[in-house]
Amino acid sequence: MLSITGGLLNVAAPLDEGIKVELIFHVGESTVRSKARMLFPMWATQGYLQPFEFSGLNEKERRSLGIDLQRLLDCSAAKIVSAAENAEMSAHSIQF
Repeated sequence: MLSITGGLLNVAAPLDEGIKVELIFHVGESTVRSKARMLFPMWATQGYLQPFEFSGLNEKERRSLGIDLQRLLDCSAAKIVSAAENAEMSAHSIQF
């Protein structure tokens, strides 16, 4: 899970709350490389879920990440609408 302020990682073993890490990942056309602070981990069925907050993301990087996240959301929403429309068309073609 990811937002412009931080996110949630699935980790095998929890990291200490408050430690500073460097995260590198790709989202859309952006490569995000930023320092982050780990927050309190939560036990999950397989490993741990550990939230983090960005501490080194500048405004330009934050804007770029926000744009790429919005594109992913728009793409997902379009697929959901398309699937619903296809299901509706199939239902109408079956009716006698």
